[in-house]
Amino acid sequence: FELINILLQFCVYVEMRFKHALACWRPVEYNPQVQPVLTTPGHGAFPSGHSTQAHAVAYVLGILLKLDKAKHKFLLDQFERQAARIATNRVVAGVHFPVDSMAGRMLGVALGEYFCARCDGTQKSKSRTFNSSYVDGKPALDFNPFDTEQQLTPPASTASPPPVTLYTSSPNNDPIGSPLMQHVWQKAVDEWKDHFGHQTP
Repeated sequence: FELINILLQFCVYVEMRFKHALACWRPVEYNPQVQPVLTTPGHGAFPSGHSTQAHAVAYVLGILLKLDKAKHKFLLDQFERQAARIATNRVVAGVHFPVDSMAGRMLGVALGEYFCARCDGTQKSKSRTFNSSYVDGKPALDFNPFDTEQQLTPPASTASPPPVTLYTSSPNNDPIGSPLMQHVWQKAVDEWKDHFGHQTP
C-alpha cells in the first residue's frame, strides 16, 4: 500500500501540471443540460486523473509481480479492465470525455514505466506522441478502453522512436534507480513472497 500510494501521489503531481496548463473544459461547461452525477472538479478535464492513476497502478502491479504477458495474460487483462472501468465510470458520471481517458491511459503507462525504472533501475520507457492528424484520418478508429491490445499510436513507419533507456546515470554518474524507491520496492516484493511463498500467482 505504501508503494502504490507513492505512485498515486506521483501521478497527481504530474497530471495536475497538464490539467492546469491545458485547461480543457469539462462536459458541463459545454452544455448546461449535462447533469453530472458527481461534483465536477474545478480543474481541467484533460487528461483524466483517475485514468492516469488506475493505468499506472495496473502497469506497476504487473511489473512488481513479474507477470508474464503470455502466462498471466488473463490477470494482466483484468488489471487493465479494472483501470478501464474506473476511467469509463468518470465518463458515464458526466465529468470526463472518452479522450480524457485515452490520454490518461497513455500518461499512466508512461508514468508507470518511469516509476518502475526508479524502483529497479532496469525498466525502459517509450517516447510517445499523440498524432491527432492520424486519428482524424481514421474515422472508424474509436477508442475502446477495454481493448488492452488497441494501439493508440500510428504505425511503426510514422510512430515514435523505439523504446529507450530513460537514462543510464545521473549527472553525478549515479545509477538510475533511487535508493529510497528501491528500498520500498524490495519491501513490497518481500511482502508478496512472505504472504504467498512465491512472487507470481
